[in-house]
Amino acid sequence: LSGNFINSFANNLLPYLKRINLANNKLETAELAGLLNLRYVHLSYNQLKSVPRFSDGSHIKVLSLEHNHIETIPPTVTLLHNLSVLNLSHNSIILLPK
Repeated sequence: LSGNFINSFANNLLPYLKRINLANNKLETAELAGLLNLRYVHLSYNQLKSVPRFSDGSHIKVLSLEHNHIETIPPTVTLLHNLSVLNLSHNSIILLPK
């Protein structure tokens, strides 16, 4: 689904996804809570203003959010215990979690 003009995404359409690539779209928000099987999330080159929310128990391994408009990293990112790659380069980050 990358490289389109998608500006919203309904997370209930594909509940068993393990990988999603919505890079190079027009997303301002991404609601991914409820997609418990997700492992690889690519949301780079969008217009996101915040890090997406994930459900408790998420198993995200790779979260690519580069080239967006994200200013803060929420403390909930530290709850993604399987996360091994977090790319937030080329954003407008001014606040890190404590």
